[in-house]
Amino acid sequence: MRSRFFRVSIALALSLASLVGARIYAAHRLQTRTLHARPQSSKTPLQYGAPYQELSFSSEGRRLQAFYVAPPAGSRASLLLFHGNDESIASWAPVQGYLYAHGLGSMVFDYSGFGRSEGALTLDHAAADGLAAWSEFKSRLPAGTRACAYGLSLGTGVLLEDAAKFAPPPDGLIVYGSFTSALGAGARMHQLPAWAVPLLPDALESEKNAAHLPAPLLVLHGERDEKFPLEDGRAIAAAAHARFVALPGFTHAQPLLHPDDAGWLEAVAFARGEQGN
Repeated sequence: MRSRFFRVSIALALSLASLVGARIYAAHRLQTRTLHARPQSSKTPLQYGAPYQELSFSSEGRRLQAFYVAPPAGSRASLLLFHGNDESIASWAPVQGYLYAHGLGSMVFDYSGFGRSEGALTLDHAAADGLAAWSEFKSRLPAGTRACAYGLSLGTGVLLEDAAKFAPPPDGLIVYGSFTSALGAGARMHQLPAWAVPLLPDALESEKNAAHLPAPLLVLHGERDEKFPLEDGRAIAAAAHARFVALPGFTHAQPLLHPDDAGWLEAVAFARGEQGN
């Protein structure tokens, strides 16, 4: 009996070790195959007509970099921008110029390991960075300013992960090019083997997170999004009982690459509190 018990115990221990090893491998693959940092370029919001400050603030001891554009005179609305994968704060300089011209302040920050921000690229770091960025953003806004947040692609997952923990709560949330979960997105894009998905803990479960938001949500999605299907955006909107807007002809990164009225007027009106709240 003892010999049989010993053999069963060894088999269980080996199975557990294999499962733990598979989870570690799958988690490592998810982050190394899907997260890609972009070095900082020389673009700034000032080149696009927006006076700005370059900021440095702390997230769990890591120094993060940000561009802050104060709301223009007479404005009482501002957006914290959660950027996507393979981007940096400089990538968003044209967007910050567009928002300033349309009466909105903004702040965009680099997650750990992106641009010139310190630390390693991990989803846990990105989530902690978002909370630190919200605190920094709120501390700089003039009293009475509507404080909203906008996420694109990877930034949608980080934003929806963090939003329930924002203190004080936001006045509104906007996502463009969202996915229902990081694991599902990784498998769909063949960056993560399908067998690994059940082994991993939840990661950026946007559809689940959307059901517990502290503020109104606007969901935008490009009809020609080549990364995440319209159904992902619709599912997130349904979970939050939020307004869903499909942008005709828009690809995944179009609002970033070509900031214009077609991609941003819905978001600008929502951030001002003119619709959907």
